[in-house]
Amino acid sequence: FIFGPSTEGSQLVFIVFIMSTKGGLPPCGFLVRATKGGGLPVSVEKRAKGKKVTVIANVQGNAAALSTTLGRVLGVGGTVHEKGPREAEVEVQGEQIDRVSKVLLQLACVRGLAVS
Repeated sequence: FIFGPSTEGSQLVFIVFIMSTKGGLPPCGFLVRATKGGGLPVSVEKRAKGKKVTVIANVQGNAAALSTTLGRVLGVGGTVHEKGPREAEVEVQGEQIDRVSKVLLQLACVRGLAVS
């Protein structure tokens, strides 16, 4: 897994090389499972004092690595909440659904998306 953010003009460009693996987790060490309807499990929740956070649910594997990656790419803070022995949620500061969704798709770490 090689990840290198770079700037090209005013847009942030991601370069991702992923070697295929059979089953299990991708080489990046984390996996995001799509919702039952085949959508991205990304939502916005309101916290204390009106603060908004973007929540990525159904994270398996190294959720801390996903949090760190999103934090570096988006320039925001984040945290991980364990939801069980094999599942976690990652929170990213702010209302970032579009940006988070774009990064998740570019990282190719989402499984089970419905084809549109």
